Amino acid sequence: MAHPELLGIEADDETYSELHDAFAWEVERASAVTILAGYFNPEYITRLLNSIPQSPIARRRTCRVRIGIGIDPGLPLIGEWLRLRFLKSAIKEAGFKNTEVFAIRDGSVHFHTKVYGFIRKTQRSWYVGSANPGNRRHEMMVRVSGRHDALSAYADAALSKGIEVDEAPPVDEAQTLEGFFASGYLAYRPPAANLFTFDAVRLKPDERKALDDRGGERLGIPYAAVTTKGYGFRLAEAMDEAEVLPVDEGWERGTPKRLSHRRLSVETSLGFWVPRPYSEKIERDLEAVRTRRQERLARFMERLVADGGEERATQAFSTYIQAVNATLGEYGLRERPVAEARAGFANFLSARVKLLKDCKRRERYCRTLVLTPMPNIWSDETASREFIASFFEDVAWRASAVGGRPRILRAFQDGLGGDVNLSDPGDTECALVERLASRPWTDAVWFRVEDDDEDIGN
Repeated sequence: MAHPELLGIEADDETYSELHDAFAWEVERASAVTILAGYFNPEYITRLLNSIPQSPIARRRTCRVRIGIGIDPGLPLIGEWLRLRFLKSAIKEAGFKNTEVFAIRDGSVHFHTKVYGFIRKTQRSWYVGSANPGNRRHEMMVRVSGRHDALSAYADAALSKGIEVDEAPPVDEAQTLEGFFASGYLAYRPPAANLFTFDAVRLKPDERKALDDRGGERLGIPYAAVTTKGYGFRLAEAMDEAEVLPVDEGWERGTPKRLSHRRLSVETSLGFWVPRPYSEKIERDLEAVRTRRQERLARFMERLVADGGEERATQAFSTYIQAVNATLGEYGLRERPVAEARAGFANFLSARVKLLKDCKRRERYCRTLVLTPMPNIWSDETASREFIASFFEDVAWRASAVGGRPRILRAFQDGLGGDVNLSDPGDTECALVERLASRPWTDAVWFRVEDDDEDIGN
């Protein structure tokens, strides 16, 4: 019971217990936690779960957390949806990796139940009553000890009707600008270094100019790569794996042109905004690219760590540095110390072998583009206004460009109406607001026009 003093009742831990103390006691050694409620306080839920000690950390990592929250039809769907995303993020950051958070919403009926379930080793307990997690009212719950098949089935059924909040909100709620944008995703390229090129020879500006004037580029030096600093050594090329490209050299090389995300997105202040239907297509194509890159990296690793692999790489580097010095000497430039270069390459090679043996780091290297749900920026007036303005500015700029329009603009034009002038940001924004107010924007709108390779580049 929460605030039993309001009724003049004393908690004795036998007949009555203080509700939040009882929850903390259940959670402290829980291996599974289930929470169903109509409203929620994210700080309270996070603080409650943190009752599980951090040590041993495996306690949190293996604890299964399932949360289902009913979204009141009278509340803005997008705001509540994003609050639930933040809740899930906070729980996972606290160490609870096995966490699922569901939004439960069905028409005009508010899912308003309050059920808490806990498993401590083999002991199960359920709390059923009036308390939403974290409110400060007088509340009462009844504790049911032991296995209860009906309550278990009820909880499973409720969660099965929910939508995992990692997914985009239901598209039929896109009746405002916030809803329109929140149903999409942001695409960005993760930063990546040129991991398999060793910067062995750094050139001063006058040295680079002298070489450029006489021959430029690689000057016939084996395995050489022109970098911003000078001449690098291409390890992958030396191992006959030149297709193992760094992310920043163009992840589309050797893949269909259709993989370009630009024609399916609009550039904004936060990155490239992608409608949900297009994000699914991009993700499928990206998965194919990631698979190919992982296969190439695995093959590269096998060659490098096989018997004689590192010796072959070292011999190739020796050939490279000798050729570099021969070229520098030919043009009267200072030759580089061979022993120092070889020592540096030995450290580089050791680090790259370690990287290639690490599956997670290989997977990270193969991420060429990342799609993430649209964040909640709507409470920040400045950020949201800048985002919206940048969206319509990019639409206007690309609509005014010479040549064919990309698919996203053609579908956007079709959804707004053929008479809308996309080259005017203000007119386009007003047209979209009016369109959303009259009828929701659905996924089907984005599929009304066919894809076209010719629109790539805009």
